[in-house]
Amino acid sequence: MAPAPITAGSGDILKTGGAALTLSAESTGTEKFIGAVTSLDAGPFQGREVRLAGTLLVRDGAGTAALWVRADGAQGRLAFANSAGAPVYAGAGPQAREVQLYIPSGTTTLKLGVTLSSAGRVDVEHLVLTAGPAVSGAVSAYDMLENALSTIRAHALNAGSVDWDVC
Repeated sequence: MAPAPITAGSGDILKTGGAALTLSAESTGTEKFIGAVTSLDAGPFQGREVRLAGTLLVRDGAGTAALWVRADGAQGRLAFANSAGAPVYAGAGPQAREVQLYIPSGTTTLKLGVTLSSAGRVDVEHLVLTAGPAVSGAVSAYDMLENALSTIRAHALNAGSVDWDVC
């Protein structure tokens, strides 16, 4: 078994100056990456768009670094976004990255973090999570489906004989 990644951090992602963290490991073990994760109560973010931004510097390793954010509900993952489409490589110097994600109303936990796709070290500075109005201004597909399902359950023909837990 590979040694666990070492994570050190300071600051607060919800404050203006943000947080800083260092993630390092000598091996990824059986996984394809190493990562640091934190979670927050999603209540204040429901129905809003979150933005996770930070500056990443891969100091060591052959892999790439990325930011990620995920919205989880009672039944699992509802939404996910990462910056893997714009990877940060060793030798590229500090690189600013950000991800945005709409947080549906059924979200209970917001999870976020940084990954490195190899053994090595990544430093993250000015890691900040902000929330604002949804960019589209429309109802999300998740919220629309949740409303439709509750309406169907309430008014379905023979609703009492349906096993809703299977649906």
